[in-house]
Amino acid sequence: YKRIAGMETTADLRDLQVEMIDRFGMLPDAAKHLFKIADLKILAAPMRIRKIEVGVQEAHILFDSEPNINTDLLIELIQSKPQQYRFEGGNKLRIYGDFPTSEARFRAASDLLGLLSPATSAA
Repeated sequence: YKRIAGMETTADLRDLQVEMIDRFGMLPDAAKHLFKIADLKILAAPMRIRKIEVGVQEAHILFDSEPNINTDLLIELIQSKPQQYRFEGGNKLRIYGDFPTSEARFRAASDLLGLLSPATSAA
């Protein structure tokens, strides 16, 4: 667990995952989920996202006081889809949707990070 949590890049995380598969065989779902969570944390860290929670019907993203995200796209999402995206407080985004499986929840979190990435502002 410490090694997974200590990974700083997605490449290092992938190398560790390959090492574990080589050593122990196919990983159980719980271990796969642990790697996915670690990957999301690595992606979220440079954007200054403090927390991501995805439940069955809604998700929350908690930002630092000065997030490094595509704010133009965030404002566009909130304005164009107010029933789906809502900003709360000054640093929390609430997303309403249907996320029935763990795979759907991981995909939703990953998609949101991709959308909010500051790199998408250049596109």
